[in-house]
Amino acid sequence: MGSDRRQARRALRAAQAELRSARTDLARLEGTRTTSPPHRWSVAALVVVLALAVAAGAVVGRRMTTTVTGDAEILAAARSLVVPLLTPDARDPDRAGRILDDATGEFRDEFAQSSGSWSAVVARLGTQTVGAVDGVALADRRGSDASVLVTAVLTTRRTGAAAGDSDPRRLRLVVDVAPDDGRLKLAAVGLLP
Repeated sequence: MGSDRRQARRALRAAQAELRSARTDLARLEGTRTTSPPHRWSVAALVVVLALAVAAGAVVGRRMTTTVTGDAEILAAARSLVVPLLTPDARDPDRAGRILDDATGEFRDEFAQSSGSWSAVVARLGTQTVGAVDGVALADRRGSDASVLVTAVLTTRRTGAAAGDSDPRRLRLVVDVAPDDGRLKLAAVGLLP
């Protein structure tokens, strides 16, 4: 954004210099009285100045409306995007579709190929897992894309003949978050040892 402002300032200075030059030429012309009326020079200079000012304003305005995703927003998105992955529920057959809605890139392609199998295994096992994210940290930042470290605790509840809760299990993940369709989505998920 700083370079756009500098460009706008340079364009404004150039337009002001052009206006001064036009005024100087106009003053000389008024003294010599040529065949073209002097007001044409001032009108031409004014048009040039206005065109440069509009162009500079458009560049600065466009840069100011572009939003840059903040670290806190990325961390909050990573936290909320990981929770559906950590909470498979045999009673919720649409969970895979919601995960796909919040995915992009390579992760979306991979999960789309296996989402039917994932849902079938969850339904067959009759499990309900409660996942709680207990920590997120920014590992790497590339513009609006970021890698986030996530720690979570999972507790799985089985229904049917093998009913009961498992011991809590700790997980460490690294997830990539990237903008897509105006919002942040999961671009990659990896399990850390």
